[in-house]
Amino acid sequence: MNRTPTSRKIAPQSHHPRWTDDPGKRYLTRTLLSRALVYHIKAIVKVLDMLLELLPDD
Repeated sequence: MNRTPTSRKIAPQSHHPRWTDDPGKRYLTRTLLSRALVYHIKAIVKVLDMLLELLPDD
């Protein structure tokens, strides 16, 4: 019964330390992290642009 990969996927692996062995989950977390990083960089650039507009031109 444990030979089939489907039975292993059905079992909850939130407490499992080897969940990173699944390349799909690793790829998903990597894409989510990269998307969050890009979003934060865009937000920081937007805030910097707003601050530069508030500064008086010498």
